[in-house]
Amino acid sequence: MLDETISDSNFDLDGELFNSAYLNLTSKINTLLLHDFQIEIDELTEKVSKKFQEKPNLPGVIVTEKGQLVGMISRAKFTQHMSRPYSLELFLNRPIKSLYDLLKTDILLISGNTSVVKGMQKLLERPLELMQEPIVVEVTPQVYKLLDIHQLMIAHSEVHLYATRLIGKLCRQLKLNNEKFKELATVDGLTQLANRRRFDEYLAREWQRAAREQKPISLVLTDIDFFKRYNDTYGHQGGDDCLRSCAAAIKESVKRATDLAARYGGEEFAVILPNTEASDAAYVVEEIRGNIAALKIVHAKSAVSRYVTFSFGIATLIPGRNESFENLIVAADKALYQAKEAGRDRYCIYSSHLDTKPLIKAKNLKAQNRQKQGDSTSISSSGLSSPVSSPISKSNSKASASLLRSNTFSLPSSNKQSNKPAVKKQQYKQKSNSEKQRIASVGSKEENNSYAVDAIRLATLRTNLSR
Repeated sequence: MLDETISDSNFDLDGELFNSAYLNLTSKINTLLLHDFQIEIDELTEKVSKKFQEKPNLPGVIVTEKGQLVGMISRAKFTQHMSRPYSLELFLNRPIKSLYDLLKTDILLISGNTSVVKGMQKLLERPLELMQEPIVVEVTPQVYKLLDIHQLMIAHSEVHLYATRLIGKLCRQLKLNNEKFKELATVDGLTQLANRRRFDEYLAREWQRAAREQKPISLVLTDIDFFKRYNDTYGHQGGDDCLRSCAAAIKESVKRATDLAARYGGEEFAVILPNTEASDAAYVVEEIRGNIAALKIVHAKSAVSRYVTFSFGIATLIPGRNESFENLIVAADKALYQAKEAGRDRYCIYSSHLDTKPLIKAKNLKAQNRQKQGDSTSISSSGLSSPVSSPISKSNSKASASLLRSNTFSLPSSNKQSNKPAVKKQQYKQKSNSEKQRIASVGSKEENNSYAVDAIRLATLRTNLSR
């Protein structure tokens, strides 16, 4: 499969150009350096000796009989045998047949169309004593040439180097493709925000991090108010355009690298804010509201505004050891539901973290003062704060966010009340000691007469202390 992919083409690997027509995984034996030296079996041995002297790199000689292949004599064996005593006198002026009959061995015959890799494999399958013998290559029918095994080994090493670099390049390209596919698998195609799969993975990871570090994590759930009416009025294409524009506004408002904006489903969006208190999450929501308001997307069927608006639910939790991140989703969903119940186009905060104070709008300051005077807060038993309402314009969105952060109130403190019993008890102890000193200073006669009175007083003091 890989051979078919890279055949007859050039590849630039790390700045080096490899011509696959010469050496690649499909390179053939007939592209290598082949030696053409054939001799008929009845010709003299002296001809072979002179040829070897003229061409020092000639690996051997092919022996034929009337054009038919008979065998091959390697240069090494020819030189070794002819260097023996009396060999020149015996064989030099005689036909090569006499020497071939003495030196003939099994030959390796392969086709010129055999690949370099396959030829090397056949060479390695030969017996060890024949490993140095040249290979007979049939270039065309009845046309034979010799291939030195060293040429084959060099060619194979180059093919191996080419294959190694090619595989490296393909692996790098595959890695890039996988990253692109992974990104496509985690991005919503319509809004280009993170999709629900990416949202679940990221929230689970950041939830575990927050649990380890015991830091707050905030989640914002939001959706478009009366979006079904918008779709019915402007059509699905108009609805898609609205979703794209709103998603871009949300993404623009989420600026930290650790924050994640995602399409939660349909017209619903979510923003994950690690290491973020509810007050900071509310600031992000105000940024989103301001950017959405600046779009001025007309919504003729909305019951709260002439433009597209959002309802938001904010939840902030410090994860417990065995607590699931689904609790954060449920909390944010409850806050979103309360924002809708309160009239939409607002946000509501859910928080179980006591350091995170619920936020109150400027126009609710009078109600806040009344609550302070009555030692009460706006947190209900469910943990949901009062809904924050009133649309905002782009020009005052940041000012409103700043006002939100300044207009907070604290839960009534119980530290002073908790100190009162200790102070009262200390006063009683001091009173008891002074009473005892007064009794001791009285004479014996008076002491005898006042035993009953003192006993009553001491009993009264013990009763007060026990209270």
